[in-house]
Amino acid sequence: MSVPGWLQQRERSSLFWLRTIVWIALTIGRPFARLLLYPITAYFLVFSRNARCASRRYLAKVFGFPVRWSQIFRHYHTFAETILDRVFVYSGRHSIFKLDVHGFSLLEDCLTTGRGCILVGAHIGSVDLLRTMGMLERGLSIRALMYPENASRILQMFRTMNPELCADIIALGRPQSLVDVQEALDAGSFVALLGDRCLRHEKRLRCRFLGEPAWFPEAPVRLARLFGVPLVMFACLHRGDAEYEVRFELLEDFRQAAPASPGTVLQRYAEALERLCHSAPYNWFNFYEFWDHQPAER
Repeated sequence: MSVPGWLQQRERSSLFWLRTIVWIALTIGRPFARLLLYPITAYFLVFSRNARCASRRYLAKVFGFPVRWSQIFRHYHTFAETILDRVFVYSGRHSIFKLDVHGFSLLEDCLTTGRGCILVGAHIGSVDLLRTMGMLERGLSIRALMYPENASRILQMFRTMNPELCADIIALGRPQSLVDVQEALDAGSFVALLGDRCLRHEKRLRCRFLGEPAWFPEAPVRLARLFGVPLVMFACLHRGDAEYEVRFELLEDFRQAAPASPGTVLQRYAEALERLCHSAPYNWFNFYEFWDHQPAER
């Protein structure tokens, strides 16, 4: 799954800081690593102008008034904390985290039928932590659906730390991809992808989001409709040191005879994402001008 654009834009420097955090976190300990996040956050706040402007615009939409530098700093710092937490997840130290789970019965309902569902998330909170905890603590099979070329060197570094946690990725863009999704769902696995960022060649629709129209990819809705399974939104919101709130919400059950149209379902997704942003405003990590981002026509 992809990382925010501001981090990709400065990947050389962020890799240096990430390697430093990894070494300190796993060698010296988590408390000192968390202290190190403050100068790292300040560095990116000063030197990532485009991301800073995007953060300011997004936070102003959520809060309804112009924001201060301290709020933008908190936005960056929250992202840095989720990155640090991923270090511990991929190093096998997931037991330190506390998860408050809501709506898990939606997944249990799918399990009783013997088939999985499509899980659609966003660049909010920590997708990796939720996926890993679901696999290790709940025994769930969660297959991540993504374009392999979207994987940054930072994500490749996490994969090096724990290859087993990345072995169940379904690569998009191959003739075999849909077959792999079908087999995963039939085997009772959950197939997860993110729904708040468009690629140029994807089908997409514009939905109302935080007061303005924005592009959202149709892929999550199209997959759930194609395979006749429920489409469930998920999020793992950072709520404090090693504390996360997990939410599941049914967007549409495509097992029923007359499901809602793709546009209606996608607007539900946008509205659900908006509620998450209001609930945890510093958790949404699309650090680019989201509403101005116009994917090129195919």
